Amino acid sequence: MGSKRMHQHGYVLVKMDAGTGRWKKQHSIVMEEIVGRPLLPSEHVHHINAIKTDNRPQAMVSGILGRRSPQTARH
Repeated sequence: MGSKRMHQHGYVLVKMDAGTGRWKKQHSIVMEEIVGRPLLPSEHVHHINAIKTDNRPQAMVSGILGRRSPQTARH
Protein backbone atom coordinates (compact mmCIF):
# COMPACT_ATOMS: atom_id res chain seq x y z
CA MET A 1 0.00 0.00 0.00
CA GLY A 2 1.18 3.45 -0.65
CA SER A 3 0.03 6.70 -2.10
CA LYS A 4 -3.47 8.13 -1.78
CA ARG A 5 -5.74 10.13 -4.03
CA MET A 6 -9.34 11.30 -4.05
CA HIS A 7 -12.07 9.35 -5.83
CA GLN A 8 -14.39 11.33 -8.09
CA HIS A 9 -17.17 10.89 -5.50
CA GLY A 10 -15.06 12.14 -2.57
CA TYR A 11 -13.71 8.89 -1.11
CA VAL A 12 -10.02 8.38 -0.28
CA LEU A 13 -8.34 5.79 -2.53
CA VAL A 14 -5.16 3.94 -1.58
CA LYS A 15 -2.78 2.44 -4.13
CA MET A 16 -2.57 -1.25 -3.26
CA ASP A 17 0.29 -2.44 -5.46
CA ALA A 18 2.78 -0.24 -7.25
CA GLY A 19 3.14 -2.82 -10.03
CA THR A 20 -0.56 -3.35 -10.77
CA GLY A 21 -1.86 0.18 -10.42
CA ARG A 22 -4.80 -1.15 -8.36
CA TRP A 23 -6.58 1.39 -6.11
CA LYS A 24 -9.00 0.58 -3.28
CA LYS A 25 -11.29 2.75 -1.15
CA GLN A 26 -9.64 3.39 2.20
CA HIS A 27 -12.84 2.86 4.17
CA SER A 28 -13.07 -0.68 2.77
CA ILE A 29 -9.49 -1.40 3.84
CA VAL A 30 -10.19 -0.13 7.36
CA MET A 31 -13.39 -2.20 7.66
CA GLU A 32 -11.61 -5.33 6.42
CA GLU A 33 -9.03 -4.84 9.18
CA ILE A 34 -11.84 -4.48 11.74
CA VAL A 35 -13.71 -7.64 10.69
CA GLY A 36 -10.50 -9.58 10.00
CA ARG A 37 -11.37 -10.67 6.47
CA PRO A 38 -12.11 -9.28 3.00
CA LEU A 39 -15.54 -7.75 2.64
CA LEU A 40 -18.08 -9.82 0.76
CA PRO A 41 -19.45 -8.39 -2.51
CA SER A 42 -22.82 -7.95 -0.75
CA GLU A 43 -21.29 -5.89 2.09
CA HIS A 44 -20.74 -2.16 1.99
CA VAL A 45 -19.32 0.43 4.36
CA HIS A 46 -21.34 3.45 5.43
CA HIS A 47 -19.91 6.63 6.93
CA ILE A 48 -22.19 7.31 9.91
CA ASN A 49 -21.42 11.03 9.88
CA ALA A 50 -21.67 11.26 6.05
CA ILE A 51 -18.07 12.52 5.82
CA LYS A 52 -16.55 10.36 3.09
CA THR A 53 -12.99 11.14 4.13
CA ASP A 54 -13.53 10.22 7.81
CA ASN A 55 -12.15 6.68 7.83
CA ARG A 56 -11.85 6.25 11.59
CA PRO A 57 -13.40 2.94 12.71
CA GLN A 58 -15.87 4.73 14.99
CA ALA A 59 -17.17 6.74 12.01
CA MET A 60 -18.19 3.67 9.97
CA VAL A 61 -20.55 0.71 9.97
CA SER A 62 -20.69 -2.26 7.64
CA GLY A 63 -23.90 -3.61 6.20
CA ILE A 64 -25.44 -5.88 3.61
CA LEU A 65 -26.66 -4.36 0.36
CA GLY A 66 -30.42 -4.27 0.22
CA ARG A 67 -30.85 -3.95 3.97
CA ARG A 68 -31.17 -0.44 5.33
CA SER A 69 -29.80 0.24 8.76
CA PRO A 70 -31.20 3.16 10.80
CA GLN A 71 -28.10 5.13 9.75
CA THR A 72 -28.62 4.65 6.02
CA ALA A 73 -32.36 5.23 6.23
CA ARG A 74 -31.69 8.81 7.36
CA HIS A 75 -29.55 9.66 4.32
